[in-house]
Amino acid sequence: MSRIGSAGLAFSVAMPLLTWCLCANAATLSGTTIDNTRLGEIVVTAERRERDLQKTSVAVSAFDQRTLDDLSIRELTDFEHVVPGLVFSQDNSEFKVLIRGVGSDDTGTNSQPGVALHLDGVFVGRAAGFNAATYDIERIEVLRGPQGTLFGRNSTGGTINVHSKKPAHGELSVMGDIRYGDYDEVRIRGAVNIPLVEDKVAARLTLVSEERDGFENNLYPGGKDGSDADDDYWRAQLLYEPNDDFNLILRASGLNSRGVGPGRKRLQTPSDCPKAGCSEIAEDQDDLYTVWKDTAEHQSVDLDLFSAEANWGLSFANLTAIASTGETKFIWHADGDQTRAKGTEPGGVDMILGAPISSEQDLAEVRLTSLPSAPIEWLAGLFFFDEETNTDFGLTNIQPNPFVPDIIVTTKVISNWDIDTVSYAAFGQISYSLGAEDQFKLTAGARYTHDKADGEIYDLLTIDFLNASTLTEETLSERWSEITWRLGADWQVTPSNLLYTSLSTGYRTGGFNFQAETPEESIYDPEDLLAFEIGSKNRFFDDRLQLNLAAFYYDYKDFQTFQIVEDTLFIENAAEVSNRGVEAELQAIVTDAFSIDAHFAIQRGRFEEFLSGDPLYPRGYDLIPNSGDELADLSGKHLPNTPDKSGHIGASYKWRMGGLGSLTVRGQTYYQSEVYSRAFNLPIGKQGSYKKSSLQIRFDERDENWYVLAGVDNMEGENDIANIAITQTGRVLANIGAPRTWYIGFGFQM
Repeated sequence: MSRIGSAGLAFSVAMPLLTWCLCANAATLSGTTIDNTRLGEIVVTAERRERDLQKTSVAVSAFDQRTLDDLSIRELTDFEHVVPGLVFSQDNSEFKVLIRGVGSDDTGTNSQPGVALHLDGVFVGRAAGFNAATYDIERIEVLRGPQGTLFGRNSTGGTINVHSKKPAHGELSVMGDIRYGDYDEVRIRGAVNIPLVEDKVAARLTLVSEERDGFENNLYPGGKDGSDADDDYWRAQLLYEPNDDFNLILRASGLNSRGVGPGRKRLQTPSDCPKAGCSEIAEDQDDLYTVWKDTAEHQSVDLDLFSAEANWGLSFANLTAIASTGETKFIWHADGDQTRAKGTEPGGVDMILGAPISSEQDLAEVRLTSLPSAPIEWLAGLFFFDEETNTDFGLTNIQPNPFVPDIIVTTKVISNWDIDTVSYAAFGQISYSLGAEDQFKLTAGARYTHDKADGEIYDLLTIDFLNASTLTEETLSERWSEITWRLGADWQVTPSNLLYTSLSTGYRTGGFNFQAETPEESIYDPEDLLAFEIGSKNRFFDDRLQLNLAAFYYDYKDFQTFQIVEDTLFIENAAEVSNRGVEAELQAIVTDAFSIDAHFAIQRGRFEEFLSGDPLYPRGYDLIPNSGDELADLSGKHLPNTPDKSGHIGASYKWRMGGLGSLTVRGQTYYQSEVYSRAFNLPIGKQGSYKKSSLQIRFDERDENWYVLAGVDNMEGENDIANIAITQTGRVLANIGAPRTWYIGFGFQM
């Protein structure tokens, strides 16, 4: 089946919906009285210029600070509940982000993220931590689909753009809030805007501090409870604006995260698994929040980012230049076996993991953008990115000799990876409008990217029982180049109804597999994506109803998927992968007091052609050597961490209480169908479907200078698994989502 021809499924589902949108504008809301209450305009920069979201021909979801608070968005991982097709999980303190099945299933330094994260225009290569950056923001935009023209660095799945509130001229202003909740949670947030020189210089400072006990109950005497919080974040900005044609913004931010960090739970392994770790007895299998860890787990995450952004209004265009430098340091120390018996006892194992990771990045970008009055809309730019990463991985395994239990065997692995990645890009996009009042618009864009990577590995394996050691040293180097492009067409059917379509490509750079068995496996190839999308953005009934729809078809070549082989991350290319689906987002003001919002996503992400060996079953699933099934045929298997169905619905009711203020009650629920953490789609890595609901009550003072609120998250007490990692030896380790929790809070602005 051809790439374009395979899009028929998406068309057949989407076109009836799009046709309905065009016809419905002439209809009326039965039983609803139209008044002056309307949905407001949302300005986004998804096309690298300010534009109304409803006139932007990209599938994008946008949220301001008040919306985040109303939706009970506490951290970046919560966005999967409110954005169609987004899966946001956490592996230790690193994020795993996928949009429409494309993204970052592996968080190791030998891979690159498939969903790009930008903070105030700066691409962040290693986004460990980062939750606190969601406070004091102008908006957060989630762009779905490959952004191979305007946004670089491997954004095959999409990009998440966080825009902080800028310093403002005028008067001194202060805002803040405090929240207390379950597990002794205390979160304090505040921001102050300071005008320094009238209409020329202003500063803004943002602070966030959060502490919470862990909701993972460690039964080991004196052991630490995981999944806690001990975070401090700050952001400082200085705006210099001498005239209307020039401004300079200096930004600095820092995150410090301590404590145990996101805890992992050991899950049961299959009875037929032949690996040594499968036979170990992990404790308390039925309770996902109860563990036995005799290792003093801890983490340390530090993220510092500095940038300068200058904007010039020239006579023929607007010029933007950004320069940035940053550093991420991440250390975690974890219990890798979670068995009650000590390694010095029969049947006991002590497995201690440690992984200091550091990343230093430098970035520069220059963009020229046409003036709003120009007859042709265009953009051109240059991009440079340099990242140096270092990983020191340590593993200590202590257990009795299986043949002579009185002899204790200590195995140690010490690995050091150094990778230097440099990326250059030149990009441009042009749009031409035609017809009455620019009713039709054609867009074409392209980006040339050149990546080079150099890596070194030092790996030492020692076994004290045999008094033996093995040293492996390896140097790898590779270059990749790619041209990605986008073609698009818009039709502004009415001032409130937009139809758009696009054909675009995406690219994610290749990388290294250290300790590969053969030279051919040492370097994995770039991932290429061809994407077709058709969409519609609509406002009805005097801007009281908004309905945005999108249908897409993706065709991948050399899709990057990963597994763990010999306790080492290994990435391989799947020959062919496809994904197709439809998405819808709805907002409606039903009455002055009652409003609803919802989204749904239906997709079918499958491997079309892929043969791979399961490290848990090196002899094949029949456990018979050389029987011919050592390589599993994964054709038709689900893409990892890609649900076929997901959706969200929320409703708010607001009582106006005369001169006192207003009381708002909001409830919402999110559903996600089952997903698999591994390409092999076995029960060992399956997360079942789940539903999560939350309820919030908020009172706003008459002038909205202060508010109080209370709420409950995960009302069902759903024990969802946020991420599953399976080691080569057969240990299954899962990050567990938060249980049912309550909170109360107070906030103000003045």
